[in-house]
Amino acid sequence: GIEGPHGPVNSALELMGSRRIGRFFLSGVCLLAVHISPCWLFPRRNVLLPLLAAPWPSHAEVRPDGFSYETLVPGSTGTELRDGPPKKYAKIWLKFVGHLNNFEGPVFDSSSLRGARRPAKKDYVEITVDLDDSFGPAMWEAVHRMKVGEKGRFVQPPNLSFGEGQMAIEGDEDAEVKVIPAGSTLFYEVELVRII
Repeated sequence: GIEGPHGPVNSALELMGSRRIGRFFLSGVCLLAVHISPCWLFPRRNVLLPLLAAPWPSHAEVRPDGFSYETLVPGSTGTELRDGPPKKYAKIWLKFVGHLNNFEGPVFDSSSLRGARRPAKKDYVEITVDLDDSFGPAMWEAVHRMKVGEKGRFVQPPNLSFGEGQMAIEGDEDAEVKVIPAGSTLFYEVELVRII
């Protein structure tokens, strides 16, 4: 048999599940299908080909506690303090959207919703790392990984949520979701705009 990253590979699906081989195989099949298919099947193949050939985002590593962070757009390559990652108690500008159920699920909170109620109408929030109590511990775990300009997303398991996920919490007053049930896994998209 073939030796995979986690021991012997027992099936073709398991082999395809490994990141490098799966991405290569699936993108190759999709490109081939788009290229040889009749025009009526993929009428906009000139749009699909660049999307399929685009670089894949880095994949998240999932920890045993359920937390995972995935970089979607890398940030600064600088090495100064203002390039990040932010230190404890640093003031930062952060854009975020919090979803219930999955990354496309209904929104329960966002920096745009919070900013819309302020006179300056900013789409980011200015917060103090590890100190702002409107975020669960998973937010700080994500922020401590980020460089300025970086966009990413993370999964917040209940144990890294408010009160370890043991109680229902309120969503933003203007969000689709007004109450987040106890024990919910939350999904955040984040962007580190600036370290002040």
